[in-house]
Amino acid sequence: MAYWMGKIDDRRPVTRFAAALLLVGLANLGCVSDTAYAEVNGHGAVGHTPIFSSGCTVEKAGSASEPYTIPVTIGDQIFNLVPDTGSSNLIVGSSKCQEQCNLRNVYRGTLIPRPVVPMNFITGGMLNQYAIDAIGVGGLTVTKPFLASVQNRKIGGAYAYPPRSNACYQTRDGVIGLAYGTISVGGILPTFTALAAKGTPNGFTFQICDGYRGEKQKNGHLFLGGYPSKILDGPIQSMKIEPADYYNVFVEEVLIAGKSVNFPQPVNTAPGRPSLPTRTIVDSGTTRIFLNTQENADALLAAMGASGMVTFPPETTASEIKDFYSFKRAIRGAKVNPPKTFQISVRAPGESPPAIIDVDPENLFRQTDQGLAQVGIAPEPGGAGTILGARVFQGNVLMFDRSGGRIGIARGRGCHESYSIDDIDTFFARVL
Repeated sequence: MAYWMGKIDDRRPVTRFAAALLLVGLANLGCVSDTAYAEVNGHGAVGHTPIFSSGCTVEKAGSASEPYTIPVTIGDQIFNLVPDTGSSNLIVGSSKCQEQCNLRNVYRGTLIPRPVVPMNFITGGMLNQYAIDAIGVGGLTVTKPFLASVQNRKIGGAYAYPPRSNACYQTRDGVIGLAYGTISVGGILPTFTALAAKGTPNGFTFQICDGYRGEKQKNGHLFLGGYPSKILDGPIQSMKIEPADYYNVFVEEVLIAGKSVNFPQPVNTAPGRPSLPTRTIVDSGTTRIFLNTQENADALLAAMGASGMVTFPPETTASEIKDFYSFKRAIRGAKVNPPKTFQISVRAPGESPPAIIDVDPENLFRQTDQGLAQVGIAPEPGGAGTILGARVFQGNVLMFDRSGGRIGIARGRGCHESYSIDDIDTFFARVL
């Protein structure tokens, strides 16, 4: 969902006329629409890249955003992009928008003048133009169209690209969407889909480390086409993806210290968008676990409080504790109680048994200059439903098996080790 820019409000594809103009523009660049290719290495076109913390932390920005980034080459330039399973487009700023988009690193290649593609989010928007270039990620390369922003737009009191006064200013250069093409804006084939079409096994794997290591520090791995079996520290549990647009799962229940949370409203619905299917989105581009309504978020936070997940100094008042869980204040002397557990049971209708996702409570809180802060749970602000963000990824390995329509999850180990494609020994199928 890429909360680095908010949630998409308009996903309309280009019109036939606009698509024709795009093809004309590509032809003028000496390219054609089927120029995508994958550089096949000796390991069957698999790839690997480290994942880095961006430095845009929740407690600094006071927002949903705390994205991870990976290095991606476009032409001969290197960009730090958010690897986002909640969107499908690759977007960077262009040289036409360097100052107005508040960016240091922008794409300096040729843009196609028409059509201009607007993207509107609940917290900002932008106007984009098409470009086409060689895109490199994890050692794999594909030549394809992408979007380059030419204007930063203020929507909902905020800009898509954070201004200089924002804590997230210049902490990332854009986003590389990893979801399916059905939600791609402008009708562009997503980068990973293009790689899979040319030989990369159709799946990728996230390993995100526990804790936060600081700005620009290595905090995990993204494996393309497979994964090293040695990073698994337990059995793989499987979750069915349905339907295939976002990575949708169905949350059956949430257990805090072994007790089921009594949610007052259905968790897998999108109150702001009743036309959307009943589901929960697994989203690497969002930091927190977002509940679809304020009431459901309050119920989860109340259950965490009742479990004694955090211990507070004796002088702490009930009002201060309530504000603590609502992300309105940090409390000095507060400590996370490690024995408490946080589990999410996921089961598709008709499937058995459920997959149990273990979330380390330590990852839901963070020590700041003002004391301990709750940084893991919040109500979803855009009406798009419940989202399992990167807090679910931390300490786990998530295998997005697009060939089989499933997500596998297991506890991880060796997250801070260095890996390469030579370590990948388990591969997804080459089925599109």
